[in-house]
Amino acid sequence: MFVREMYEDAQFLLNMVKRISKRRKELHLTQEQLAEKAEITVVYLSELERGVKLPSLTVFVSIAETLHVSTDSLLRDDLETGKE
Repeated sequence: MFVREMYEDAQFLLNMVKRISKRRKELHLTQEQLAEKAEITVVYLSELERGVKLPSLTVFVSIAETLHVSTDSLLRDDLETGKE
């Protein structure tokens, strides 16, 4: 059970960072532009998008605001697919 929960948590986090990257690209922002607007370093953003690091809550909210999306939309699969 524990291994499955760890896998699900890892998948959840990877999906979240994929959504950040996808939204950044939809807005035609480079990593440099998003990092500057969110007041983080490019290296840190790159690590977030690759799943190497996790954002603090403050950074996560800043990224969501910069991308003009709700934090929910970066967290939940069902918002992308229209599920409830």
